[in-house]
Amino acid sequence: MRNKQELHQYIDNVRQALLDNPKGTVQSRYKGREGALLLAREMGYGLNDFDIEHVREVLQSGVFYQKLITDVYNKKVVVQSTFNNEAWQQIDLDKRQPSLTLEQVKSLSYGQEVYAIAEKVEKWRVNGKVKTWKRDKNRVQVPIKHGLYAHAYIDEYNFTQVSFNPPTIDRY
Repeated sequence: MRNKQELHQYIDNVRQALLDNPKGTVQSRYKGREGALLLAREMGYGLNDFDIEHVREVLQSGVFYQKLITDVYNKKVVVQSTFNNEAWQQIDLDKRQPSLTLEQVKSLSYGQEVYAIAEKVEKWRVNGKVKTWKRDKNRVQVPIKHGLYAHAYIDEYNFTQVSFNPPTIDRY
């Protein structure tokens, strides 16, 4: 993980690259509202290298928006919350929402609710006893149920896609 100072340096480097255009204008790829949102998405991918708490702090403080939109575009082409959300959505879901550990999976009990993190968020309920193996301590199987007909298992391969709390999309 890179530190907070390197995060600010990263933002400054991108800002300088955008301003160093020979014509003194924003590159055509990043012009207008759609261009600004594209820039936010591309910056979001780059933010994966930094500590999630530093990223959250920079987004909430407005430094990210001010340096990249206000300074580069000289006008408000996109609202700050929209710009920040576009960047935030590109950060790995694993970093935004902590998943269960293997020990937490082993301690699940009948009727407990968990949230599956896939294409969409679904609330599942533990539907039976947790099964563990004596010869392989890392092996686990937990039956879960969603709705009337959907059944699945949490096991040692997919437990990182399950959380106690529903994943939230932070809005700035």
